[in-house]
Amino acid sequence: MNDWKNIYGPVPESFEDRVHDTLAGLETSRPGQRPRKIGRTLLIAAAVASVLSVTALAAGLDRVGFFDTLFGTGAVVKEQAEVTPTPAPPEPEVAADGTVTQEAYEYTWQDGWNIITSVMPGYERTPVDEELAERLVGPYVQELDQTFSLPNTGGTGEYADRENTFGDITVTLLSYVQDEADTGYLYFSVENPDGLKLQTWEKRGYTVAGENSVNFLGGTVRVQAACRDLLVDTENSTDTKVYIGVPIAFVGEHLDTLTVGDAYQEVGGYQEEYTLHADRLVPARTAQGQYVTVAISPMGACLTAAEGQIQEVLIDALDSFTVTMTDGNKYVVFRDGDDSADAVDNTTYLCGMDNKSENMCFNRIIDPEQIASVTVTVMTGWDENGQPVRATETIEF
Repeated sequence: MNDWKNIYGPVPESFEDRVHDTLAGLETSRPGQRPRKIGRTLLIAAAVASVLSVTALAAGLDRVGFFDTLFGTGAVVKEQAEVTPTPAPPEPEVAADGTVTQEAYEYTWQDGWNIITSVMPGYERTPVDEELAERLVGPYVQELDQTFSLPNTGGTGEYADRENTFGDITVTLLSYVQDEADTGYLYFSVENPDGLKLQTWEKRGYTVAGENSVNFLGGTVRVQAACRDLLVDTENSTDTKVYIGVPIAFVGEHLDTLTVGDAYQEVGGYQEEYTLHADRLVPARTAQGQYVTVAISPMGACLTAAEGQIQEVLIDALDSFTVTMTDGNKYVVFRDGDDSADAVDNTTYLCGMDNKSENMCFNRIIDPEQIASVTVTVMTGWDENGQPVRATETIEF
């Protein structure tokens, strides 16, 4: 029974069970009464409307794609690219529950005349826990519903009445959320009934449409914030409409702007700006160790040098960051192993901010109230031989 997906868009996995429960209640007659014969289609519509009225419509059906793309497997590549590094990477393992795991591997590439060997970190991507995401992050997601339509004709001067030959292009900002650790997540769509001819590629197992910006037939969207990979929601995108998630490791002054423009200057360089702003923030827990202070939310973290730390701490030279939960499970967020087998990157984006902080976007939702401790390895300076000095500490919550 999936007809509502064509009407209301993608829905959570628990949605069908709730509709069945509602139908069962509607079809049960009271004692002493004859059962009413209600048309099955109308009955389903009533059940869908009943469930949606208190859940998905209130929260916005965009949330399903939003959560799955940025915190689940919605942007994970379904098929390996034909062109692979040398040697070819190991095949990702896909578990029965949909978890995708990639081992770290070495690969070679050419930079001019030089042949370089690099390490691609491993990762683990798990299907999003929609109930957890809705409980911890959902109340803070802002439905933007901000639409930009690129003009069909030019304005004044030499562009007056010049036709935009690329079609009716619409960019719609759908959802945005930000936390107290200064990470942010944006979800938007680009649509052109005539087709987008969007170029995508594989990067770290994700389907990526651009770095900092996405270019499509006739236009561009650029995000001026601490972000890099624009992730494609492959579950819901089509040839004429693509949904994109943007993990932003740091949102702050001069790093909070999105620009929609006419990439080919057909209609006089159309450009509109939008400032990313959150009037409510996802709470973060904070704990301080000897070297590092950690602010951690359900969706990201910010590491800074501990208050009163006299010794130099090179925050943006992070070696590892692991979260241990109260049940003993560990979330290895990042590990820059010297041995390729040890390298792990379970962020959607991580970057240092002028050695003042190390900010990271998680690739899953976690419950900060269930955090027992975090273990961090950072550089604390250099020795007399010019070699880096590292320190590892476990910070209790």
